[in-house]
Amino acid sequence: MYMYHEAKRVAVLFIVLGLASPAVAQMMYWTSDSGQSIHRASIDGGQIEDLVTGEPDPVGLALDIFAGKMYWSDEGLGTISRANLDGTCIETVVTGLTWPQGLSIDAPAGKIYWVDDGTDKIQRANLDGSGVEDLVSSGIDVPWGIALGPSPAPPEKGDLDGDGVIGLKDVVLLFRVVIRGLPLTPEQEAQGAIDCDGDVDLTDVLILAEYAIGIRPALPC
Repeated sequence: MYMYHEAKRVAVLFIVLGLASPAVAQMMYWTSDSGQSIHRASIDGGQIEDLVTGEPDPVGLALDIFAGKMYWSDEGLGTISRANLDGTCIETVVTGLTWPQGLSIDAPAGKIYWVDDGTDKIQRANLDGSGVEDLVSSGIDVPWGIALGPSPAPPEKGDLDGDGVIGLKDVVLLFRVVIRGLPLTPEQEAQGAIDCDGDVDLTDVLILAEYAIGIRPALPC
């Protein structure tokens, strides 16, 4: 959603309702085109932080909570960039766009989707920016926002990256969630609570690791 006031534009809002880590959970994120910046604050509007500054025209914003990343489009640069949720480790992942606008993340599939109102296209790429594809390139006019529906079926327990295979990549993802205290959606929490006790902790990491390398024949539940 966008609000206009005296030629100012603020792209609002991405809200994170998390389960852990007060540094990340219960936060809202937004871009400010006129302010050339990205911010976050607590859900009650307090503790406002400037995360990224000096971006010419940041517009779209999407969060990959599980990986601890935020993605944004910059229509001035024609790029999509990402950073950690605290604004560190900025990298540009897609270049050569015209006026990229809204973004949406499909984290299990490892894809980012966006619209470009300069080329009237809907496109997607891998989360690292590789494999850019045109999905819709005709029949639309000035696309602005985009949203993805839920996946038709949840992945198998422990298959945290949704690739259909439980392996060491899933173990690393779960370990990062536990160590960083990243907030999880209810679906992600169910995937990560390997021992089925309702909590995601280092015990779950150990069990998943044993299963991934073949020491444990099956997961508890």
